[in-house]
Amino acid sequence: MPERRQRLAAEIQDVVAAVLAGLSDPRLGFASVVRVEVSRDLAVADVYVSVLGEAEVWASSAKALASATSLTRRRVAERLQLRKAPELRWKMDPSLANSQRIDLLLGEIHRREQR
Repeated sequence: MPERRQRLAAEIQDVVAAVLAGLSDPRLGFASVVRVEVSRDLAVADVYVSVLGEAEVWASSAKALASATSLTRRRVAERLQLRKAPELRWKMDPSLANSQRIDLLLGEIHRREQR
């Protein structure tokens, strides 16, 4: 990815994380912005979010993110001083949940070996 797109993606990630931290939507679980990928024409930003919890938490968090899209896009445009903010597309990233599951499995293996 060219340097300009990488820099913009990192800045968008910081702004989106700050906006999500300030949301008071009870539907939003513990969400982390994992990464952001910006399209070549800078018109679209895919925001990868990881949410701790089961499928119900993921579903409710997706609804909260959809509700916060326009606010988040507006904040991105304001803070980064962009004439036109990229369209934000939320993508759920299961990496945090997967690593938590792996930790549990490794702990279980360790306990079995201790016996």
